[in-house]
Amino acid sequence: MPIQVPQEEHQPHVIIGCIDELEKGISLLNSINDNDYVHLALPYVESSIGEHFRHILDLFHSLMKKNTSEPINYNIRRRGHEIEKNREMAINEIKGVIRWLLNFPIENLTTSVSLLTEVSPYEKQEHIMLSSIEREITFASLHASHHYALIKVITTSIGINTQSAFGLAPTTTTYLRGEA
Repeated sequence: MPIQVPQEEHQPHVIIGCIDELEKGISLLNSINDNDYVHLALPYVESSIGEHFRHILDLFHSLMKKNTSEPINYNIRRRGHEIEKNREMAINEIKGVIRWLLNFPIENLTTSVSLLTEVSPYEKQEHIMLSSIEREITFASLHASHHYALIKVITTSIGINTQSAFGLAPTTTTYLRGEA
């Protein structure tokens, strides 16, 4: 069941859109079983649904753990963490991210931040760049929708139907509704 955004509070579209995307993930996780969560749909996708959710959550954790003196570090990953095999843990972590978003001070959304990320697939090349919190929340949300597309390949391969918009970017759903 979706977490209700309080009506008396005005939430920015960035926050609402991100929560909507995360709730799609909770909905999917509630519709599959534990075996589906760890299934490898080789040769189509080399990672499980659980590994994709761990990765999605790792980006949000980088944002949530950000302190003011250091860049957001997207290189920190929890590969092999229990969350990759524990569907309920993933649901609870997603709910924690939603609570963080609901309580995020709106006036801080435009705060400038720096972030650290690797930029080369051939050798370790880290780069620090400037951004804003709202841009990085949007990035993490859009990143989740792209991983949902891979998750949809896994669910389709084992006969699980997902909602039609699962794995589609907001611009794609806008186009499909004829609003582009």
